[in-house]
Amino acid sequence: MDSSLVDIVQPSIRDGHLDRAKLKSLIESKKVSTTSQSISGLLAAVAGHNEWPGLEIGQAIADADTGAVESLDWEAVFALLEQPPSAPPSSSQKNLELRISSPVSLTNVVAAIGGLSGPFTKNNEENKAVATFFGRKWSILQNQVDILVHASDQQKHLNLSVYGLRKVIEASDFAQSPPHVQSIANNLESHPLNYRHLIVLSLDAICREEDPAVASARSFLDRFAKAIPEIFFLGGITIPKPWHPLLDRVIGNFFELFFAGHASRQLVFVQLAKVDKNFFFDSLVEIFERDSGMINHILSLAQDAEILEELLYLNHYNFGLELATQADKQNLVLFDTFLKKSLEKIRAIGSNSSDPPEYPFVISLLDFLEAKATVEYTQPQVAGSPPTGLNLRSVAAALNFVSSVEIPADRIEKLKAIQIQCLQSYPKLINFGQGHDDAILAHGDINSFPPEVEREMKLYYQKMYEQKIEIRDIITMLQRLKKSDDPLDQDVFACMVHSLFDEYRFFPEYPLSALATTAVLFGSLVYFQLIEGLPLSIALRFILESLKQPTDSNMFRFGLQALFEFRQRLHEFPKYCTILLDIPGLVSQQQFYQQIKDIVDRGQNAEVASQNHQLEETELGPGDFRSVSAVVPIDNSHQEEPSEGVSDKVLFIVNNIAQNNVASKSNELASLLERRYYAWFASYIVGQRSKQEPNYHALYIDMLRHIGNRELELHCLKITYFHITQLLNSPDTISSSDKRTQLKNLGHWLGSMTLARDRPILHKNVAFKKLLIEGYDLGKLAVVLPFVCKTLERASSSTVFLPPNPWLMGLMHVLSELYQYAELKLNLKFEIEVLCNQLDLDINTVVASTIVRNRPSETELHDAQSANLAQELDSLRIQGNEHLGPVTGVANLPRPNLNLPNNGNTSNMENELSVYSSIINQLALVGNTGFVTHPTLKQIFSLAIDKSIREVLPHVVERSSTIASLAARELITKDFALEEDEQKLRIAAKNVVRVLAGSISLVTCKEPVRETLVTNLRSMMVSNGYADYTVLLEQVVLAVNDNVDIICSIVEDAAVEKSYAQIEEVLGQAYFSRKRHRESHTNQPFVDPQLNSRYPLQLPDPFRLKPGGLLPQQFAIYENFGKYRPAVEYGVDTRQAPDTRQSIQVQNQSQQTQVLLDESPYPGNASLKGQAVMAPNGTSPALFDQLIMQIQNAIDSLEKLIKESSEVSITQLTPDHRISVLISQILTVTSRSSFRDDIILKTSQMTVSTLFMLTDSQLGREVLCFLLDKLCQMSSATAKEVVLWLIYSDDERKYNVAVMVTLIKAKLITVSEIDANLAKQVLAKIPSAISFAAGLIKEVVLSNDPICLRTDFTGSLEALEVLAKEEPPNSIAVDLLNCLEEAKPKSILKEQQPAEVSEKSDEDNGKDEANKGASAISLKEQMGYIFAEWSRLAQHPSSTERSLHIFVYELSKQGILNDSELLYTLIRSAVEISVDSYKKSTGSEAFLAVDSLAKLFVTIIETSKKMEMSRRVEYAKIITSVILLNLAADHETELENFNGRPYFRLFSTLLYELTELKEDSEEFKHEVHLLIADALNSLQPLAFPGFSFAWMTLISHRFFLPKLMEIPGKKGWAYLANLLGALVKFEGCYIEGKDFPEPIAVMYKGTLRIFLVLLHDHPEFLIENHYSLCNSIPLNFVQLRNLVLSAFPENIQLPDPLTQGLKVDKLPEIKESPILAIDPELDLQKFGLKKLIGAYLKNPSQALAKALAGGFKTKASHEVGLGFNSVSTNYPALNALVLYLGVQAVRSNQETAGSGKIKAKNDKSDKLIGGDDDTAHFNRDSAHLQLLAQLMKELDTEGRYFLCEAIANQLRYPNAHTHFFSCVILSLFGNYGTQALGDDKQTVQHLITRVLLERIICNRPHPWGLMITFTELLKNSNYKFWDLPFTRITPEVSINEKEANSRKGLKNCTNMLIQIERMFASLYSHISNSNSNNSPNTTGVPIVSETIVEG
Repeated sequence: MDSSLVDIVQPSIRDGHLDRAKLKSLIESKKVSTTSQSISGLLAAVAGHNEWPGLEIGQAIADADTGAVESLDWEAVFALLEQPPSAPPSSSQKNLELRISSPVSLTNVVAAIGGLSGPFTKNNEENKAVATFFGRKWSILQNQVDILVHASDQQKHLNLSVYGLRKVIEASDFAQSPPHVQSIANNLESHPLNYRHLIVLSLDAICREEDPAVASARSFLDRFAKAIPEIFFLGGITIPKPWHPLLDRVIGNFFELFFAGHASRQLVFVQLAKVDKNFFFDSLVEIFERDSGMINHILSLAQDAEILEELLYLNHYNFGLELATQADKQNLVLFDTFLKKSLEKIRAIGSNSSDPPEYPFVISLLDFLEAKATVEYTQPQVAGSPPTGLNLRSVAAALNFVSSVEIPADRIEKLKAIQIQCLQSYPKLINFGQGHDDAILAHGDINSFPPEVEREMKLYYQKMYEQKIEIRDIITMLQRLKKSDDPLDQDVFACMVHSLFDEYRFFPEYPLSALATTAVLFGSLVYFQLIEGLPLSIALRFILESLKQPTDSNMFRFGLQALFEFRQRLHEFPKYCTILLDIPGLVSQQQFYQQIKDIVDRGQNAEVASQNHQLEETELGPGDFRSVSAVVPIDNSHQEEPSEGVSDKVLFIVNNIAQNNVASKSNELASLLERRYYAWFASYIVGQRSKQEPNYHALYIDMLRHIGNRELELHCLKITYFHITQLLNSPDTISSSDKRTQLKNLGHWLGSMTLARDRPILHKNVAFKKLLIEGYDLGKLAVVLPFVCKTLERASSSTVFLPPNPWLMGLMHVLSELYQYAELKLNLKFEIEVLCNQLDLDINTVVASTIVRNRPSETELHDAQSANLAQELDSLRIQGNEHLGPVTGVANLPRPNLNLPNNGNTSNMENELSVYSSIINQLALVGNTGFVTHPTLKQIFSLAIDKSIREVLPHVVERSSTIASLAARELITKDFALEEDEQKLRIAAKNVVRVLAGSISLVTCKEPVRETLVTNLRSMMVSNGYADYTVLLEQVVLAVNDNVDIICSIVEDAAVEKSYAQIEEVLGQAYFSRKRHRESHTNQPFVDPQLNSRYPLQLPDPFRLKPGGLLPQQFAIYENFGKYRPAVEYGVDTRQAPDTRQSIQVQNQSQQTQVLLDESPYPGNASLKGQAVMAPNGTSPALFDQLIMQIQNAIDSLEKLIKESSEVSITQLTPDHRISVLISQILTVTSRSSFRDDIILKTSQMTVSTLFMLTDSQLGREVLCFLLDKLCQMSSATAKEVVLWLIYSDDERKYNVAVMVTLIKAKLITVSEIDANLAKQVLAKIPSAISFAAGLIKEVVLSNDPICLRTDFTGSLEALEVLAKEEPPNSIAVDLLNCLEEAKPKSILKEQQPAEVSEKSDEDNGKDEANKGASAISLKEQMGYIFAEWSRLAQHPSSTERSLHIFVYELSKQGILNDSELLYTLIRSAVEISVDSYKKSTGSEAFLAVDSLAKLFVTIIETSKKMEMSRRVEYAKIITSVILLNLAADHETELENFNGRPYFRLFSTLLYELTELKEDSEEFKHEVHLLIADALNSLQPLAFPGFSFAWMTLISHRFFLPKLMEIPGKKGWAYLANLLGALVKFEGCYIEGKDFPEPIAVMYKGTLRIFLVLLHDHPEFLIENHYSLCNSIPLNFVQLRNLVLSAFPENIQLPDPLTQGLKVDKLPEIKESPILAIDPELDLQKFGLKKLIGAYLKNPSQALAKALAGGFKTKASHEVGLGFNSVSTNYPALNALVLYLGVQAVRSNQETAGSGKIKAKNDKSDKLIGGDDDTAHFNRDSAHLQLLAQLMKELDTEGRYFLCEAIANQLRYPNAHTHFFSCVILSLFGNYGTQALGDDKQTVQHLITRVLLERIICNRPHPWGLMITFTELLKNSNYKFWDLPFTRITPEVSINEKEANSRKGLKNCTNMLIQIERMFASLYSHISNSNSNNSPNTTGVPIVSETIVEG
């Protein structure tokens, strides 16, 4: 290496500073070149000299030789810094190694690189040299790791941003995010590793699995990934794919971490959606496919990340459907909108197949619906339970959707089945979508009916079948229920109809009479239109299925009867009638069959001519379109319907026409069609073909073109316009997707007939611009716009109407205006976009017109006309009134024709109300008050009347006239149904409506007029200076009462005039139909078309209607209607004599209402008189106002009674007290009102207002609080409003201590809510709030009878403490705090009296005992009080760590924590209270006390940091011991009813709180965890089986198990081993034979997971404790034992046991002895076998072996073994023996090998592999092997089995013990076994084989030693395993000798061996996977080591 550059730099540096001039001169003088090699040497030197100024050196060299530096190849420079790992450094490469030894070293190197290349970037570009340094993959991985490690410590040394390196997280990207996200982003942005290059380096490092430094890389990642997973995840995502498998797994683990609910979830996923959206979406879909139950979590995540819209429309239909339904439940996205938008997107993309592109989506939707409906039906909801499946809205939307799209032919039947299934599963679909959805969904999405609804349904049907109620009554009731908005009514309706449908499958079993009744009801449902949509189609399908049954069956009779019931509606179902004609059974019903046939033959086209004529002459309704017309100049006079023969031929030709035969078929058709059939043919083609079949439009156009008849085309145009007009004006089109589709089809057909053929659409037929404006004004753009777009689309096939045709572009300008300004829905905008695509236009470039925006609206035109009319009326009135004489009454005044507008326009109403101004001025007011006699006061009175009339009249007139006109219409149309004289109809209508409108208006307006007039008159009196004239003010009510009837007559006249106009409007069609009938000169009697009931014709005389009209005596009733009304005297209160049904309704609501009126002389509360009382929507305002006035009067009376009462408390009131009675009456009226919720809310407002007025009366406060409480109980909405006002309003009236105390006692408000809000107001220094807070705390805390604790006011007290510490201090706060301090007791306990020395009598002793007991009780109660106060504080929303510590400090100050007895009593009381609280509470509140208790324990521990360790541990011991004692007592007392949940919660919360302890001694935490482990050992399941599940969860708790394992010195391992041993022993107690109880099975699965986590994270624990664990594991738990024995150290890699030529003896680990946690020698001493074994090993003898064998026999136990009903062998002793022999044998073998005394043997059959000095040796002559062989010979079969089991327990990972015992088994199988075992050899071989197979055939994992041993037995021919008798008797293994001798047999044998080898290869694959990084982490315990890398 050219080191001259380093040599030049070094002398230029003095004291850390560079002499740049000297350096430059040296470079120039010595002519040093800046090559890659010299720069590498310089950088290596800079890295080694921290004192060198790297930046200055780099800049100086760059300045001296700029050209050479700029041309440097930096990759080559950095490559020279790395030495090849295999080659020694050459002389030229000496000192080139880069060694980054510290953060300063790294900073120096980077600075030098920056100096050489230019450290500061321009235009935010990366410094290429620095980017190369951090972005390259270093071949020496340790260098890469060093860079990462030291870069992570560069917070103060290195800023890579100056070099332009891109950060992973930029805070600016989250500027619009929530504050907590911004805070996280700000913290992460400043992290030193927040650079993409560093993250890529770290993730690349962990993937180099062969490099020794990979462990350091993974350790680095594991350390920082837990702290900043956000940076590693988002940085790793940017790495280009494909990823290394390990990297892919790491990224996946990160995603799972954030998905599970990390604090930074929102930040990460918002950024991820920007960085790699595809990965994001794929991951979410993968999670959904793995667990569909995570869909709600995915939905929440999608909202946070703002990707819901995109996620819904992925090309994964099941995922999208599931997500959309959940979003619909949360009102995020309507499922209906999702379906439509999905369809649009799918159609826009298209499909490569011939099928429509939406087919796969539709099929997925059908499957989705079927699955959800099946689940819903098979697992029905219990009433009141939360919904689990689809909500009703989603199901309805899905069914409507599949009905509106094309369904594959093979799915039609499935669709029908799904429809029926959905109706069964979701019975509330019956009436859904018919305008009452809010009522149907009032109880949520629960699909079952309440029991009371079921009972009501059954009662109705029972009465019907018992003929106690007629079917028509059922129908009438169903009609009422269907239209009701009462949720209960809707439930009853749906339940009745659904039960009828559900019973259909049982109809064949019904008696004939019951079936006939059911058939009538079934058909009536259809006839009376009680079912529509899907239920209607299903009902028709059921009837059709019944009619297909044999004619002699009951079901055929049922179908026929049902069909007969709705025969009058059959013409509405022409296709259904066509299907009916194909049913053979109907032929027998000739008359009925002929009726159906006539309908089919005639269709809807037979009346086309008359319909056209009617259409041209019919006046348009108010909501009809005036821009469309079907007028086409063509003669229809000679049109007729063809004969059946001709029509059949024509229809046959049309059905068979195709594109290839259209010319010939058209000619045939032209020959058949005569001119007189054109209208019929046009009706057929348009009405039944083009309207329904848009795909054949081109074919039908070609057909008409080939026929070539212009007149026929005009007929087709006329019929097209007719159908278009019908559909546009139909009120059902806007809600029916089918009709809208038909309209679009007709638009396409019209455009094809006209525009596409260069023919215009005449303005008189369709004025498109006006049509669009009308659609916009009427809110029907959803109907109009798609029709217009479809029509204009066909202009794309024209040569005339293509853009820039002026007519077309004018329409496009209007469409553009609607697109941009009309706030269209997406589907309508999509229609315009499709049109633009067809016309090759860009909607964004089409200029929007201003026609829609600038046009004068109908309202403005109407206003102008009304203003002109009002002016004319004013001028006429002025002119006419000049000659008027004195006005004596209203009857003499002129009555203007006042027609109030329906739109409620204020300006119009004011103009028309001005008509009555002069009338009011001329009223003859009556009475003797000053308001009548005094001119000035009379003028004020008149002005008040005018103002009151203006306020009351519009609402009263509108409602009165509407109700009257509707009621009159129903009466008149029923009774005049056969009357043809429209004049009689008009006279009767006016008489009825006059009386009704007048009466209703009088009743409705009297009270509002009275109240409004009183208010206005008083207000005007005050404003005119009469405020001090109390006498006049007192006369206001009297004057109003004297004249209220005269004033109301004005309102009555207005209502009558308004009702005249309305009745003329609503009966206009009736008048017109009678006029037409009279002018038609027909001889048929008149029948009103609106007559839809036959009941009026069946009534008895004289009520029955008769042809020819009403009889004279019948008409006289209407002619004289209202002429004999009794006169109403002035001054009579209408409340006592109501005229209308509303008043009667009020009286029926409660009998006590009248009492309220009698006892309420006061007009109302003054505070509410100025407020307008608004009636709820859809109710009568007069009735509502009347109720409000009554209740207000009652509350005023209540106030008066309270003031007059002598009682001082509500407890003194008797039930018959007037106050009690009045409260009961108020509650009764409010609860029974039809406006219940609104009345309750208003009543509560009045009550609250009165409450704060009666602050001085305790009785008043208590009574009003009682009333308010009852009102809140009656309405949850009212309760919420009351609390919001009392707590959060700014009204200072609420700062009333007495009232608030009463409210707190009544539990209307909670102290915590008061405290939280009050603390804020105190800190805001509001004086009234401060005074109120101090007064309230003194009253409820410091009074003689406190009702709250100090801790309830934590927030307020802290706020007051802040004010007390300010300068100057707040005196109120200081005073309160002093009072609190003085009120503190000096000691919690009473001082104990000194013990007396003198003796006491027995009586005295008895008294002492009693006193002692009383003292104990008192002490316990005090401790309970302390814990209650602590719980309040811990749960208080304003509590802080400081307040908690202060509380514990007070406990210590009182001496409670220093006295063990007091501490014990406190903890015991707290535990008992917490457990009792759990038992008595429900929901989330059940654990509040338990959590508070855990917080108390941890706070006590936390505040004792300064104490000695022993004292702190003593605290913890007391706590755990008390918990144990209480748990044991509860378990013993409650037995099988014991509930361990509170204790589990207590322990788990303790563990969590311990983990959260900050700045505490780790040593102390370890001690506490050991204490808890010891406590859990005392609570083991064998002692407390009722706590077993909770106990198992606790020992595997994520805050316990890892902490126990991490205690230094492995102190926690022994505790854990004991806990696990206790667990498996408990499970083994409940196993008998093959019976495995389900609870134990669940526990066993959990146990496997716990052991699996230990195997993965802490294999050393299982290795060291395998002996004790195997002793505890029951014999049946083979897999669990294998799992323990499969553990191997992390630093070794298991060799494949199937590797050819594997030398096991040469493995380096095979000579090492494993570590054991327990010495088996101690167990042998305990069993008394140690001396015998020692004697045998010194001097082997058969007698000693027999003695030993006898020592293993015990009494038969109940423990069940594998194949044994009971066990009489001490197998733990055998386990100890075997392990002890293994330890001794290995030790002896190592000593012998060290002395070189092992001799080679000729017999190698029982050796695994021979070897040299590095080989592990096995001494077959050892006493250890002889003892094992002797025991095999001496023990019985059971003993031999357990001995084999004990040996197999030592076949583990490669170690000396595994080698020894593997050789033992092979020796017993080989020649040694022949010599040692003799005749018993085969039995022993059989047992060994059994033991090995039992462990291999179970599920993985399998120990390596077991596999290697069994593989050797099978593959080594010396052992002749396949020749053993017990293997040959197995058919699958045995081979026929004869066949084996043949070539074929040899081949089969070879194949069998290959299969066996494959089997064991598969087994080893399993064991490898189970021990590698693929083992699942199935428990809640986190993987401690390499969590991210290996997870």
